[in-house]
Amino acid sequence: MANTSELAVCGVNDHEDEGNEFMTVNKVAKKDRHKICYKCRDINQKLIILFRNEAYCKTCYIDLIRKKFKPNLAKCRDASRPSRESENVVIALSGGTSSNVMLELIYQNTTNAQKSKLFFKGNCVYIDESSIYPNLKKDDIEVYLKKQCNLYGYPLTIIPLENIFGDNPENREHRVKMLKESVESFSSQTSREDISIFYREQLLRKCALELKAKRVIFGTSSVSLATKVFSLASKGRGFTLPNEVSISNQTEVGGDSIIFNQPMKEFILKEIYIYSRNVIGDLPTQFSSWNAPAKQSLNTLCEDFVHTLQDISSQTVYTLLRSADKLVTPTLDNNFYCSLCYCHLSTHDINHINSIKNVKSTNSNNNNNNNNCCSDNSSCSTTSTTNNSCCSTNNNNNQLSNDTLCYSCRILVKENRNPNLVLPKYIYENSKSILTTAQLKNEIKDFLLDDNDD
Repeated sequence: MANTSELAVCGVNDHEDEGNEFMTVNKVAKKDRHKICYKCRDINQKLIILFRNEAYCKTCYIDLIRKKFKPNLAKCRDASRPSRESENVVIALSGGTSSNVMLELIYQNTTNAQKSKLFFKGNCVYIDESSIYPNLKKDDIEVYLKKQCNLYGYPLTIIPLENIFGDNPENREHRVKMLKESVESFSSQTSREDISIFYREQLLRKCALELKAKRVIFGTSSVSLATKVFSLASKGRGFTLPNEVSISNQTEVGGDSIIFNQPMKEFILKEIYIYSRNVIGDLPTQFSSWNAPAKQSLNTLCEDFVHTLQDISSQTVYTLLRSADKLVTPTLDNNFYCSLCYCHLSTHDINHINSIKNVKSTNSNNNNNNNNCCSDNSSCSTTSTTNNSCCSTNNNNNQLSNDTLCYSCRILVKENRNPNLVLPKYIYENSKSILTTAQLKNEIKDFLLDDNDD
């Protein structure tokens, strides 16, 4: 019978069970008590896992995971850059198991690699969402992340989510209040979760530009991406689904190119948890808004559905992701993107924007339906454009046109229950920039040469 300590490293929660691809040592012993490690063939090594019908010891399993991660990490490098020139990247940390395992794997394949080392200059960034998720154990997570980043030699930047409304420390309470109002004004929990994700991604984009990095690396696992396949399709975001679940998703906004990479795409939860327990050890208790009843939101419902399918068939996640990889988003004009989520607009949306004759009248009409600016002087008194906030002394800058939103974000905005809702400044700036660009193109299109002209 296997030792109790050996079994402990393999125990996972019910939702982390990925079918029959993995089996713990006690099941290996029942099938073949004399089975040895598939790789090292050392009879003295204790087996910890049965991976794809082959038994592995601890040392070989760790080596297997690191080698599996390396090709995906290599895809996060600029191919045109010299092989030994370090590339500046942002490593997005959430405090969860997957992102911590990703951080350790990046370290092993860059700084600590003995051969075939990949060259990255990592900058860890953690977005603190405790202002909208009070159950989040902020102090424990921050202390742990600082300890891990010091261990691996990566600088850590902690950014509060309320910084989406500016970074002036003198008006932090006001910014927290604005953030809560912005999130809570939406009627459904799904919309609240989505808007917080959009804010978090925007802060990561801004931080990457400030650090002169062109890539943001996420620790999203295959199960989370498979959940995205269902949730994005259900929310009307199927047009951008192929990009959002791929290893590399590039967006060009205002001449700045930011690439979101997801090198943990091929790792299922059990792989991640077993590696974490054998290499990293105990992690701080992580609270997630998705750790809730299945019917609380569309995101949690899709997550529960994927876990149910995975329990029936161990190949569910891989099948979903392979199917998503076969989808292709058409290459469109990078000047047209959603003002809120930065996804590419569809051909229909672009044609509609190009058909707009007067930008100012469009802004006025949309402002009557969406009063998304501060309605009283007291709201704007503590916030100004110099503080990178959403408010401005010029009300014309704070008008959001629904024409510059994707289909899903238009539905999201309609769920707003507060007529005086103030959104972050970048949304209004994006909306104005897109409409202005479209109008300028319309004004000079008669003077442009066609590609087919000699």
